[in-house]
Amino acid sequence: MPVAIKDTLMIMISFAALIIALLTLVVAIIVALNQNTKK
Repeated sequence: MPVAIKDTLMIMISFAALIIALLTLVVAIIVALNQNTKK
């Protein structure tokens, strides 16, 4: 069964949002750790 282009775009956008959220979380953790070590 061929997947509709709309469904494919929705899945791609969902994955992109998930990856961005994970990267943001990792960056936030690294920044927090760096601030704690500087004190």
